[in-house]
Amino acid sequence: LGLKDSATASNGNKLQIKQTLKYAKDLAIAQRAKNKQRVKAIHAKIKHTRQDLIHKFTTQLVKDNALIVVGDIQSNQFNSKKGKLAKSVYDAGWFELKRQLTYKCENAGCRFEIVN
Repeated sequence: LGLKDSATASNGNKLQIKQTLKYAKDLAIAQRAKNKQRVKAIHAKIKHTRQDLIHKFTTQLVKDNALIVVGDIQSNQFNSKKGKLAKSVYDAGWFELKRQLTYKCENAGCRFEIVN
């Protein structure tokens, strides 16, 4: 189980964020070694890489489109303790994607709507 893509645009462009999986082995080694500084550094690397990918994707969306419509997804419905979807949902960064699209659309003058 898991998400293949965090977001897909109507023209077929996809935002694939799987940073947690990319650094999982290094993170596990650092956590077993109880190396708090290394764990903190790996988590920071994951966060910054995710932010960078979302920035690039949203900037391209705003440049190419005059209207951007996003579905309102409540991520807490995917985060059950029984399911294995939680890690990929957290890695998707949906809140950050909507936040960046909101302010970039305001600055660029394009319309941004969230639908149910």
